[in-house]
Amino acid sequence: MLLSTAHNRDRGFTLTESLIIIVIIGLLTAIAIPSFFALLNNKKVENALVRVEWALKEAQRESIKNSKNCVVTIPAGVDQQLTSNCLASSDWSIQAINITRPTSLATLTFDFKGRINTPGNQGIIVLSLPDGSGPQKCLAISTGIGLMRTGNYDGSNCNTSQ
Repeated sequence: MLLSTAHNRDRGFTLTESLIIIVIIGLLTAIAIPSFFALLNNKKVENALVRVEWALKEAQRESIKNSKNCVVTIPAGVDQQLTSNCLASSDWSIQAINITRPTSLATLTFDFKGRINTPGNQGIIVLSLPDGSGPQKCLAISTGIGLMRTGNYDGSNCNTSQ
C-alpha cells in the first residue's frame, strides 16, 4: 500500500510549480528583450557604416585601377542611396539609418591616385538610427591620401581608437 502512494506523487508538476516556472521564464525574457533590441540596433548601424565605407573604398580602388576620377555622392537624411560613376553595384542604399555629414562631404571625388582631390573635403559622416536612440557610428575622412577611419561618435568627435 505504501508503494502505490509513492507512485501517485511522481506523475508530473503541480500547478504551482508550473506557474513558478512560467513566471521565471517571463522575468528572464523581460530582462533579455531590451538587450536583444539594443544589439539589433547596434548591428544595423554598424552594417550601414560598413556599406558606406565599402562604397567609398570601392570607388577609390576603381579610380586607381582605371586611372580616372570617381565621384561619390553621399546624401544626408534617412533612407538614402549612395551614387557614383564608378561603383560596380547599383544598390548602395542605406535603409532606416540617418546619415549626417558636413556639406563639404556631399560629393567626394577620388583622383587617379585614389586621393580626395577637392580641397575642404574632410570631415565626419555620422550614422545613427532615425529616432536618435542607440549608437552613433562615424566615418572620418581626410584629404590628401584619402584616409578613412571608422569609430564611435561621441557628439563632437569620431573616436577611432579601437
